[in-house]
Amino acid sequence: VSMTADEAKPFVGLMSRIKARDGVYSILGNHDYAEYMRMLTDEEKEADVKELCAMQNRAGWTLLDNTSTLVKRGNDSIAILGVENDGNPPFPQYGDLPKTLKGLKEGIFKVLLSHDPTHWRRAVLPETDIQLMLSGHTHATQFKLGSFSPSRFVYSDCWDGLFTEGARHLFVSSGMGAVMFPFRFGAWPEVAVITLKKSAK
Repeated sequence: VSMTADEAKPFVGLMSRIKARDGVYSILGNHDYAEYMRMLTDEEKEADVKELCAMQNRAGWTLLDNTSTLVKRGNDSIAILGVENDGNPPFPQYGDLPKTLKGLKEGIFKVLLSHDPTHWRRAVLPETDIQLMLSGHTHATQFKLGSFSPSRFVYSDCWDGLFTEGARHLFVSSGMGAVMFPFRFGAWPEVAVITLKKSAK
């Protein structure tokens, strides 16, 4: 959504058609808190967020709200973690990494869903052992010419694609929608498929 949960209502049926063997997981981003609707009261904004969360539930999605879950294959497990939006100001900071990590056994492979890619360098890399973070938010400013986008002036090197620090990774998707202007050039809509493979070690 861009402004309020009402925008998502026509798409709940379409959302419910997205299926996956181990479930469909989602998180909240900066546009999901109705904070751009200045005329709404705090109570109305809270109700809007609850409605958006309920729509995801009706679609069969699992909203990871500073929580985690395990995907199991035999004796092996991968932890899927999700935090609320955690952005640089003026974007909201509701993410709680310590709460999200609580109870996970040491050494388990972790995939973190965190909407804002700046979260990776600010907190994920220095404070956790999370191996893979999946993000969005930048939309690549809906404009990309080759390897250039105005996004790099705001998000430095982490604005679109795969980034690696040692054995740890961040993937930033330019997403599918548009904000403010119904326009994209070069930063075409995408759905990314990421395949995890066991290390040769």
